[in-house]
Amino acid sequence: MIGKALRDEPPVRVDYDTVLAAGRRRRARRQFGIVGAAALGVAAVVSVAVLVGQRAPSPAITPATSAAPPTTGTGIAQPSPDGGCSVPRYTGGFTDPPTGASSTEELAESARLTAALGRFDFPLPAGVTMDPAKPKLCAIKNSWGVDAMLRAPGSERTVILEIKPRRGAPALPCRERESTKCDVRTLADGTNLQIILQGTQPTIVTVIAWRPDDTIVRVMETGSGTPSSAKRILDTDALIKIASAPQLKTEWHGPASPPEASGARAATLTESALKSDPVRGNRVPIPGSAFRVSQGGYKFSLDLSDSAGVGNLFINLNAPAGDKPVSCENQAGCETITLPDKRNATVTRQADGGIQRLMLNTLAADGTQVFIMTTNQSDKSASQGKSAPTRPTPPLSVDDLIKIAGESWLHW
Repeated sequence: MIGKALRDEPPVRVDYDTVLAAGRRRRARRQFGIVGAAALGVAAVVSVAVLVGQRAPSPAITPATSAAPPTTGTGIAQPSPDGGCSVPRYTGGFTDPPTGASSTEELAESARLTAALGRFDFPLPAGVTMDPAKPKLCAIKNSWGVDAMLRAPGSERTVILEIKPRRGAPALPCRERESTKCDVRTLADGTNLQIILQGTQPTIVTVIAWRPDDTIVRVMETGSGTPSSAKRILDTDALIKIASAPQLKTEWHGPASPPEASGARAATLTESALKSDPVRGNRVPIPGSAFRVSQGGYKFSLDLSDSAGVGNLFINLNAPAGDKPVSCENQAGCETITLPDKRNATVTRQADGGIQRLMLNTLAADGTQVFIMTTNQSDKSASQGKSAPTRPTPPLSVDDLIKIAGESWLHW
Protein backbone atom coordinates (compact mmCIF):
# COMPACT_ATOMS: atom_id res chain seq x y z
CA MET A 1 0.00 0.00 0.00
CA ILE A 2 2.84 2.39 0.80
CA GLY A 3 4.50 1.54 -2.51
CA LYS A 4 1.33 2.38 -4.41
CA ALA A 5 0.82 5.60 -2.45
CA LEU A 6 4.32 6.83 -3.25
CA ARG A 7 4.32 5.82 -6.90
CA ASP A 8 4.78 8.98 -8.99
CA GLU A 9 4.96 11.01 -5.79
CA PRO A 10 7.72 13.05 -4.13
CA PRO A 11 8.66 12.37 -0.52
CA VAL A 12 6.16 13.34 2.14
CA ARG A 13 7.79 15.92 4.39
CA VAL A 14 5.30 16.16 7.22
CA ASP A 15 4.91 14.65 10.66
CA TYR A 16 2.95 11.43 11.03
CA ASP A 17 -0.07 13.10 12.61
CA THR A 18 -0.39 15.21 9.47
CA VAL A 19 0.04 12.15 7.28
CA LEU A 20 -2.74 10.32 9.10
CA ALA A 21 -5.06 13.31 8.85
CA ALA A 22 -4.33 14.02 5.20
CA GLY A 23 -3.77 10.55 3.78
CA ARG A 24 -7.27 10.04 2.48
CA ARG A 25 -7.22 13.51 0.96
CA ARG A 26 -3.99 12.86 -0.91
CA ARG A 27 -5.31 9.61 -2.31
CA ALA A 28 -8.38 11.45 -3.57
CA ARG A 29 -6.20 13.97 -5.39
CA ARG A 30 -4.81 11.44 -7.89
CA GLN A 31 -5.77 13.39 -10.96
CA PHE A 32 -6.08 11.65 -14.33
CA GLY A 33 -5.11 8.26 -12.86
CA ILE A 34 -1.50 7.86 -11.83
CA VAL A 35 -0.12 4.76 -13.54
CA GLY A 36 3.30 3.31 -14.26
CA ALA A 37 5.93 1.01 -12.83
CA ALA A 38 7.53 1.14 -9.42
CA ALA A 39 10.63 2.59 -11.07
CA LEU A 40 8.66 5.77 -11.67
CA GLY A 41 7.83 5.94 -8.00
CA VAL A 42 11.48 5.52 -7.07
CA ALA A 43 12.37 8.35 -9.41
CA ALA A 44 9.73 10.60 -7.94
CA VAL A 45 10.70 9.78 -4.37
CA VAL A 46 14.30 10.82 -4.92
CA SER A 47 13.68 13.87 -7.13
CA VAL A 48 12.00 16.46 -4.98
CA ALA A 49 13.31 19.31 -7.07
CA VAL A 50 11.59 18.35 -10.30
CA LEU A 51 8.39 16.44 -9.81
CA VAL A 52 5.01 18.05 -9.73
CA GLY A 53 1.96 16.51 -8.19
CA GLN A 54 3.54 17.17 -4.84
CA ARG A 55 1.48 16.11 -1.89
CA ALA A 56 2.83 17.11 1.50
CA PRO A 57 1.32 20.38 2.68
CA SER A 58 3.58 23.13 3.95
CA PRO A 59 2.66 26.65 5.03
CA ALA A 60 1.81 29.21 2.38
CA ILE A 61 3.56 32.58 2.63
CA THR A 62 1.96 35.63 1.05
CA PRO A 63 3.87 38.83 0.32
CA ALA A 64 2.00 40.55 3.15
CA THR A 65 3.16 38.27 5.95
CA SER A 66 5.77 35.67 6.78
CA ALA A 67 3.42 33.72 9.02
CA ALA A 68 1.53 30.70 7.76
CA PRO A 69 -2.19 31.43 7.38
CA PRO A 70 -4.57 28.92 8.95
CA THR A 71 -5.79 26.15 6.69
CA THR A 72 -9.08 24.42 6.18
CA GLY A 73 -9.58 20.69 6.45
CA THR A 74 -8.77 20.42 2.75
CA GLY A 75 -5.25 21.81 3.15
CA ILE A 76 -6.11 25.08 1.38
CA ALA A 77 -5.08 28.27 3.12
CA GLN A 78 -7.77 30.49 4.59
CA PRO A 79 -7.98 34.03 3.22
CA SER A 80 -5.37 36.52 4.32
CA PRO A 81 -6.65 39.85 5.70
CA ASP A 82 -6.94 41.32 2.20
CA GLY A 83 -9.29 38.49 1.18
CA GLY A 84 -7.01 36.42 -1.03
CA CYS A 85 -5.34 33.10 -0.20
CA SER A 86 -2.59 30.81 -1.48
CA VAL A 87 -2.56 27.05 -1.89
CA PRO A 88 0.34 25.79 0.26
CA ARG A 89 3.43 24.52 -1.50
CA TYR A 90 3.55 20.73 -2.02
CA THR A 91 -0.26 20.48 -2.10
CA GLY A 92 -1.33 18.17 -4.91
CA GLY A 93 -4.39 17.57 -7.02
CA PHE A 94 -3.83 20.51 -9.37
CA THR A 95 -2.19 20.62 -12.80
CA ASP A 96 0.19 23.36 -11.65
CA PRO A 97 2.46 22.77 -8.63
CA PRO A 98 1.61 25.42 -6.01
CA THR A 99 4.42 27.87 -5.31
CA GLY A 100 3.21 28.55 -1.75
CA ALA A 101 3.67 32.30 -2.24
CA SER A 102 1.51 34.67 -4.26
CA SER A 103 1.84 38.23 -5.50
CA THR A 104 -0.51 40.97 -4.39
CA GLU A 105 -2.24 40.79 -7.79
CA GLU A 106 -2.72 37.01 -7.53
CA LEU A 107 -4.21 37.38 -4.06
CA ALA A 108 -6.54 40.10 -5.30
CA GLU A 109 -7.73 37.82 -8.09
CA SER A 110 -8.19 35.04 -5.53
CA ALA A 111 -10.45 37.32 -3.50
CA ARG A 112 -12.42 38.40 -6.58
CA LEU A 113 -12.89 34.81 -7.83
CA THR A 114 -13.91 33.65 -4.35
CA ALA A 115 -16.56 36.36 -4.20
CA ALA A 116 -17.81 35.40 -7.67
CA LEU A 117 -17.91 31.72 -6.73
CA GLY A 118 -20.02 32.66 -3.73
CA ARG A 119 -22.73 33.83 -6.14
CA PHE A 120 -22.81 30.44 -7.89
CA ASP A 121 -25.28 27.79 -6.77
CA PHE A 122 -23.52 24.42 -6.96
CA PRO A 123 -25.80 21.86 -8.63
CA LEU A 124 -25.91 19.50 -5.65
CA PRO A 125 -28.50 16.72 -5.64
CA ALA A 126 -31.01 16.60 -2.82
CA GLY A 127 -29.49 15.45 0.44
CA VAL A 128 -25.91 16.23 -0.63
CA THR A 129 -23.75 18.60 1.40
CA MET A 130 -20.43 20.23 0.53
CA ASP A 131 -17.59 20.96 2.95
CA PRO A 132 -16.64 23.77 2.96
CA ALA A 133 -20.05 25.09 2.03
CA LYS A 134 -18.45 28.31 0.75
CA PRO A 135 -15.23 27.21 -0.99
CA LYS A 136 -12.46 29.73 -1.59
CA LEU A 137 -10.45 29.84 -4.81
CA CYS A 138 -6.83 30.20 -3.70
CA ALA A 139 -3.84 31.10 -5.86
CA ILE A 140 -1.79 28.16 -7.19
CA LYS A 141 0.64 29.41 -9.88
CA ASN A 142 -0.98 31.69 -12.44
CA SER A 143 -4.11 29.71 -11.63
CA TRP A 144 -6.64 29.32 -8.81
CA GLY A 145 -8.22 26.26 -7.27
CA VAL A 146 -10.00 24.58 -4.39
CA ASP A 147 -11.20 21.16 -3.35
CA ALA A 148 -14.23 20.23 -1.28
CA MET A 149 -15.85 17.13 0.17
CA LEU A 150 -19.22 15.99 -1.14
CA ARG A 151 -21.28 13.89 1.25
CA ALA A 152 -24.39 11.97 0.30
CA PRO A 153 -26.16 9.03 1.93
CA GLY A 154 -23.89 6.06 1.28
CA SER A 155 -21.19 7.98 -0.58
CA GLU A 156 -18.43 10.50 0.08
CA ARG A 157 -16.50 12.05 -2.78
CA THR A 158 -14.07 14.89 -3.52
CA VAL A 159 -14.56 17.63 -6.08
CA ILE A 160 -11.51 19.60 -7.29
CA LEU A 161 -11.92 22.88 -9.16
CA GLU A 162 -9.16 24.72 -11.02
CA ILE A 163 -9.29 27.94 -13.07
CA LYS A 164 -6.57 29.45 -15.25
CA PRO A 165 -6.24 31.90 -18.16
CA ARG A 166 -6.71 30.34 -21.58
CA ARG A 167 -4.60 32.94 -23.41
CA GLY A 168 -6.21 31.90 -26.70
CA ALA A 169 -4.89 28.34 -26.47
CA PRO A 170 -6.81 25.82 -28.60
CA ALA A 171 -8.69 22.95 -26.99
CA LEU A 172 -6.54 19.83 -26.73
CA PRO A 173 -7.58 16.60 -28.48
CA CYS A 174 -8.78 13.65 -26.45
CA ARG A 175 -6.25 11.03 -25.39
CA GLU A 176 -7.92 7.70 -24.69
CA ARG A 177 -6.00 5.04 -22.83
CA GLU A 178 -6.87 1.68 -21.38
CA SER A 179 -9.76 2.14 -18.90
CA THR A 180 -10.03 5.82 -19.89
CA LYS A 181 -12.76 7.24 -22.12
CA CYS A 182 -12.82 10.76 -23.50
CA ASP A 183 -15.74 12.59 -25.11
CA VAL A 184 -15.69 16.00 -26.85
CA ARG A 185 -18.61 18.43 -26.87
CA THR A 186 -19.21 22.03 -27.94
CA LEU A 187 -21.71 24.21 -26.09
CA ALA A 188 -23.91 26.82 -27.72
CA ASP A 189 -21.64 29.67 -26.56
CA GLY A 190 -18.61 28.06 -28.23
CA THR A 191 -17.17 26.42 -25.12
CA ASN A 192 -15.16 23.32 -26.02
CA LEU A 193 -15.45 20.48 -23.53
CA GLN A 194 -13.54 17.32 -22.78
CA ILE A 195 -15.30 14.77 -20.60
CA ILE A 196 -12.82 12.21 -19.30
CA LEU A 197 -14.06 9.10 -17.51
CA GLN A 198 -11.60 6.77 -15.85
CA GLY A 199 -12.95 3.34 -15.10
CA THR A 200 -10.62 2.90 -12.15
CA GLN A 201 -11.93 2.24 -8.67
CA PRO A 202 -13.11 4.63 -7.47
CA THR A 203 -14.30 6.19 -10.71
CA ILE A 204 -12.73 9.54 -11.63
CA VAL A 205 -14.59 11.89 -13.95
CA THR A 206 -13.11 15.18 -15.21
CA VAL A 207 -14.61 17.97 -17.30
CA ILE A 208 -12.24 20.48 -18.93
CA ALA A 209 -13.77 23.60 -20.51
CA TRP A 210 -11.92 25.85 -22.98
CA ARG A 211 -14.24 28.84 -22.82
CA PRO A 212 -14.70 31.79 -25.18
CA ASP A 213 -14.16 34.19 -22.25
CA ASP A 214 -10.47 33.15 -22.38
CA THR A 215 -10.67 30.95 -19.30
CA ILE A 216 -9.93 27.26 -18.82
CA VAL A 217 -11.89 25.51 -16.08
CA ARG A 218 -11.23 21.98 -14.81
CA VAL A 219 -13.61 20.26 -12.46
CA MET A 220 -13.01 16.72 -11.27
CA GLU A 221 -14.95 14.38 -8.99
CA THR A 222 -13.02 11.50 -7.51
CA GLY A 223 -13.00 9.18 -4.54
CA SER A 224 -12.31 10.49 -1.07
CA GLY A 225 -10.27 7.51 0.02
CA THR A 226 -13.08 5.94 2.05
CA PRO A 227 -14.81 2.64 1.27
CA SER A 228 -17.97 4.57 0.40
CA SER A 229 -16.29 6.75 -2.25
CA ALA A 230 -16.95 4.59 -5.31
CA LYS A 231 -20.46 5.86 -6.08
CA ARG A 232 -20.61 9.09 -8.08
CA ILE A 233 -22.52 12.02 -6.59
CA LEU A 234 -22.47 14.61 -9.38
CA ASP A 235 -23.55 13.51 -12.85
CA THR A 236 -21.85 14.76 -16.00
CA ASP A 237 -24.39 17.53 -16.59
CA ALA A 238 -23.68 18.93 -13.12
CA LEU A 239 -19.93 18.94 -13.76
CA ILE A 240 -20.50 20.70 -17.09
CA LYS A 241 -22.64 23.32 -15.35
CA ILE A 242 -19.82 24.04 -12.93
CA ALA A 243 -17.15 24.16 -15.65
CA SER A 244 -19.24 26.58 -17.74
CA ALA A 245 -20.41 28.83 -14.87
CA PRO A 246 -20.03 32.48 -15.96
CA GLN A 247 -18.84 33.37 -12.45
CA LEU A 248 -15.67 31.35 -13.02
CA LYS A 249 -13.98 33.79 -15.36
CA THR A 250 -10.46 34.91 -14.58
CA GLU A 251 -9.42 38.48 -15.27
CA TRP A 252 -5.77 37.73 -14.58
CA HIS A 253 -3.26 39.33 -16.94
CA GLY A 254 -0.02 38.11 -15.40
CA PRO A 255 2.97 36.46 -17.07
CA ALA A 256 2.30 33.78 -19.65
CA SER A 257 2.67 30.19 -18.52
CA PRO A 258 4.44 27.48 -20.53
CA PRO A 259 2.11 25.52 -22.80
CA GLU A 260 0.36 22.58 -21.22
CA ALA A 261 1.86 19.15 -21.67
CA SER A 262 0.35 17.54 -24.76
CA GLY A 263 0.26 14.18 -26.45
CA ALA A 264 1.72 15.69 -29.62
CA ARG A 265 4.81 16.96 -27.79
CA ALA A 266 5.12 13.64 -25.95
CA ALA A 267 5.23 11.83 -29.31
CA THR A 268 7.95 14.18 -30.58
CA LEU A 269 10.00 13.64 -27.42
CA THR A 270 9.65 9.87 -27.81
CA GLU A 271 10.86 9.93 -31.40
CA SER A 272 13.88 12.05 -30.44
CA ALA A 273 14.74 9.91 -27.41
CA LEU A 274 14.68 6.64 -29.32
CA LYS A 275 17.01 8.10 -31.96
CA SER A 276 19.40 9.62 -29.43
CA ASP A 277 22.94 8.20 -29.46
CA PRO A 278 23.46 8.72 -25.71
CA VAL A 279 20.29 6.76 -25.01
CA ARG A 280 20.99 3.87 -27.34
CA GLY A 281 24.78 3.50 -27.36
CA ASN A 282 25.57 -0.21 -27.58
CA ARG A 283 22.30 -1.05 -25.86
CA VAL A 284 19.07 -2.29 -27.39
CA PRO A 285 15.91 -0.38 -26.32
CA ILE A 286 13.10 -2.79 -25.48
CA PRO A 287 10.04 -1.72 -27.55
CA GLY A 288 6.89 -0.29 -26.07
CA SER A 289 8.18 2.75 -24.18
CA ALA A 290 7.08 6.31 -24.89
CA PHE A 291 6.93 9.68 -23.20
CA ARG A 292 3.53 10.16 -21.62
CA VAL A 293 1.77 13.13 -20.08
CA SER A 294 1.61 12.69 -16.32
CA GLN A 295 0.85 15.20 -13.55
CA GLY A 296 1.35 18.12 -15.92
CA GLY A 297 4.75 16.93 -17.17
CA TYR A 298 6.32 14.28 -19.38
CA LYS A 299 7.58 10.91 -18.14
CA PHE A 300 9.56 8.27 -19.98
CA SER A 301 10.63 4.82 -18.79
CA LEU A 302 12.75 2.73 -21.18
CA ASP A 303 14.28 -0.67 -20.52
CA LEU A 304 17.70 -1.13 -22.13
CA SER A 305 19.34 -4.49 -22.82
CA ASP A 306 22.94 -5.49 -23.44
CA SER A 307 25.17 -8.49 -22.68
CA ALA A 308 25.04 -7.71 -18.94
CA GLY A 309 21.25 -7.84 -18.72
CA VAL A 310 18.33 -5.43 -18.68
CA GLY A 311 18.27 -2.08 -16.86
CA ASN A 312 16.17 1.05 -16.99
CA LEU A 313 16.35 4.68 -18.06
CA PHE A 314 13.78 7.08 -16.60
CA ILE A 315 13.33 10.73 -17.64
CA ASN A 316 10.95 13.26 -16.12
CA LEU A 317 10.39 16.73 -17.58
CA ASN A 318 8.43 19.44 -15.82
CA ALA A 319 7.51 22.88 -17.08
CA PRO A 320 9.94 25.81 -16.70
CA ALA A 321 9.64 27.32 -13.23
CA GLY A 322 11.73 30.49 -13.39
CA ASP A 323 15.26 30.74 -12.01
CA LYS A 324 14.92 27.81 -9.66
CA PRO A 325 18.33 26.90 -8.19
CA VAL A 326 19.80 23.45 -8.73
CA SER A 327 21.22 22.13 -5.47
CA CYS A 328 21.61 18.94 -3.45
CA GLU A 329 19.64 20.31 -0.47
CA ASN A 330 21.73 18.16 1.92
CA GLN A 331 20.69 14.98 0.13
CA ALA A 332 22.94 12.03 0.91
CA GLY A 333 25.09 10.77 -1.95
CA CYS A 334 24.59 13.99 -3.94
CA GLU A 335 27.21 16.23 -5.52
CA THR A 336 26.94 19.39 -7.61
CA ILE A 337 28.60 19.39 -11.03
CA THR A 338 28.92 21.73 -14.01
CA LEU A 339 27.75 20.45 -17.38
CA PRO A 340 29.83 21.06 -20.53
CA ASP A 341 27.53 23.98 -21.46
CA LYS A 342 28.12 25.56 -17.99
CA ARG A 343 24.73 24.66 -16.56
CA ASN A 344 24.61 23.47 -12.97
CA ALA A 345 23.46 19.93 -12.23
CA THR A 346 23.42 17.48 -9.37
CA VAL A 347 24.42 13.82 -9.52
CA THR A 348 23.17 11.43 -6.86
CA ARG A 349 24.29 7.85 -6.30
CA GLN A 350 22.12 5.55 -4.22
CA ALA A 351 22.13 1.86 -3.38
CA ASP A 352 19.28 -0.06 -1.80
CA GLY A 353 20.32 -3.64 -1.28
CA GLY A 354 21.33 -4.79 -4.75
CA ILE A 355 19.49 -1.96 -6.54
CA GLN A 356 21.78 0.85 -7.73
CA ARG A 357 20.59 4.22 -8.99
CA LEU A 358 22.34 7.08 -10.73
CA MET A 359 20.35 10.31 -10.92
CA LEU A 360 20.91 13.68 -12.53
CA ASN A 361 18.91 16.86 -11.91
CA THR A 362 19.31 20.02 -13.97
CA LEU A 363 17.45 22.76 -15.83
CA ALA A 364 17.33 22.91 -19.62
CA ALA A 365 18.20 26.15 -21.39
CA ASP A 366 14.52 27.18 -21.39
CA GLY A 367 14.18 26.42 -17.66
CA THR A 368 12.60 22.97 -18.10
CA GLN A 369 13.10 20.91 -14.95
CA VAL A 370 14.98 17.76 -15.99
CA PHE A 371 15.40 14.58 -13.97
CA ILE A 372 17.22 11.55 -15.43
CA MET A 373 17.74 8.25 -13.65
CA THR A 374 19.24 4.90 -14.58
CA THR A 375 18.98 1.76 -12.48
CA ASN A 376 20.09 -1.85 -12.67
CA GLN A 377 16.52 -3.11 -12.41
CA SER A 378 14.17 -3.34 -15.35
CA ASP A 379 10.87 -1.50 -15.34
CA LYS A 380 9.04 -4.80 -15.85
CA SER A 381 10.71 -6.38 -12.83
CA ALA A 382 10.04 -3.36 -10.62
CA SER A 383 6.38 -3.20 -11.69
CA GLN A 384 6.00 -6.81 -10.55
CA GLY A 385 7.16 -5.86 -7.07
CA LYS A 386 10.47 -7.69 -7.30
CA SER A 387 13.42 -6.39 -5.28
CA ALA A 388 16.30 -8.12 -7.07
CA PRO A 389 18.44 -6.37 -9.70
CA THR A 390 18.24 -7.57 -13.29
CA ARG A 391 21.87 -6.72 -14.08
CA PRO A 392 25.03 -6.01 -12.01
CA THR A 393 25.16 -2.23 -12.60
CA PRO A 394 22.96 0.41 -14.28
CA PRO A 395 23.10 0.30 -18.10
CA LEU A 396 24.15 3.97 -18.28
CA SER A 397 27.04 5.82 -16.65
CA VAL A 398 27.12 9.33 -15.20
CA ASP A 399 28.80 10.46 -18.43
CA ASP A 400 25.86 9.00 -20.38
CA LEU A 401 23.39 10.94 -18.22
CA ILE A 402 25.38 14.12 -18.79
CA LYS A 403 25.25 13.54 -22.56
CA ILE A 404 21.49 12.98 -22.44
CA ALA A 405 21.04 16.18 -20.39
CA GLY A 406 22.89 18.06 -23.14
CA GLU A 407 20.69 16.79 -25.98
CA SER A 408 18.99 19.64 -27.87
CA TRP A 409 15.58 17.89 -27.90
CA LEU A 410 15.37 17.60 -24.11
CA HIS A 411 13.21 20.63 -23.30
CA TRP A 412 9.59 21.60 -22.79
